[in-house]
Amino acid sequence: MVRKNVLSVIVTVPSASQPGGVSQLFQILREHLGDHVDYFEVGSRSEAVGFMQVLIRSVKDYGRFTRKLLVEKHDVVHINPSMLPKAIVRDGIFLLLSKLLGRCVVVFFHGWDASFEQTLRKYFLGIFRWTYFRADAVLVLANEFSTRLVSMGYKGRLHVGSTAIDDGMLLGDVPALYATKYSRGRGKFNILFLSRIVKKKGVFEAVDAYWHLRKRYPTATLTIAGEGPDLESVKTYVHDRSIPDVCFAGFVTGQAKAEAFGEADAYLFPSYSEGMPLSVLEAMASGLPVVTRPVGALRDFFEDKRMGFIIESLAPGDIADALERLLTNRELCLSVGKYNYEYAKKHFSAKNAARALIRHYEEVMA
Repeated sequence: MVRKNVLSVIVTVPSASQPGGVSQLFQILREHLGDHVDYFEVGSRSEAVGFMQVLIRSVKDYGRFTRKLLVEKHDVVHINPSMLPKAIVRDGIFLLLSKLLGRCVVVFFHGWDASFEQTLRKYFLGIFRWTYFRADAVLVLANEFSTRLVSMGYKGRLHVGSTAIDDGMLLGDVPALYATKYSRGRGKFNILFLSRIVKKKGVFEAVDAYWHLRKRYPTATLTIAGEGPDLESVKTYVHDRSIPDVCFAGFVTGQAKAEAFGEADAYLFPSYSEGMPLSVLEAMASGLPVVTRPVGALRDFFEDKRMGFIIESLAPGDIADALERLLTNRELCLSVGKYNYEYAKKHFSAKNAARALIRHYEEVMA
């Protein structure tokens, strides 16, 4: 544990049954934050629900949350919105309830949708300021988001927050599996795309880039792991174009996720926008080279060529060219994979991320 009985904190989190980076992050942090930090589930508990069900669930959530604050007297409320319409409205109400009851509030922005930010600036900036600028401290995942909040007029405590991966992925040295995989030349070059399956994660671009590469290199294969609203559309897209050797692994976690990374030679993630994509960090911890785009916090730390390739373009041909450089150079894959593993081990520890959060809680109370 990081510390015990310093503060009483309540953290709003998505349901553990829902896929997504915020849910995954706080499952990882739970054991390191200690017993004095409670979790309060918010948001969807299933993929498909009607409007009335959402409304009733939300009202019940606000009622349970208010009663919990009144009875248990938490010192700090930690809220985890994304820059998306539903999350901003839902979590804004949790923030106002917390301040009404006299609690210190830490807001940690995770996902960040640039198009919604523009809508917010144009039509709802006053409401956003009136609500979210009441927070005692705001955390973001990237320097870019910090700059944007300042440009909206925020003048309070503002920090770039920490994120983490499961420390179990960072035990020992580079796993022998990855070192031997590249040195023996397995014949196949398996590309992994692991994410929630929605268009904005770049899944269609990943398929198109793979198809470009596959036409030149029949040893290439593609594994798509995850679930989401666009999964069936992607399957239809692959089927209608008769794209070979695309495996749909479904939602993977635990050992199944470790095996997905273990069977891959490179990780591909051409997302349109992100906060800090945990899947990229997990790929690095698994000793994989990464091909991705300069979105969110990746701009702040990703080293082009040393960690893989980071490219602005969404053109399938450009993405395929980056993958080709890895496919044709196993020694490059191994050196990049080793560097990524060591970097992840140093920078993405769950224990360190939990300590950083505790420091922020203590700061707002001080």
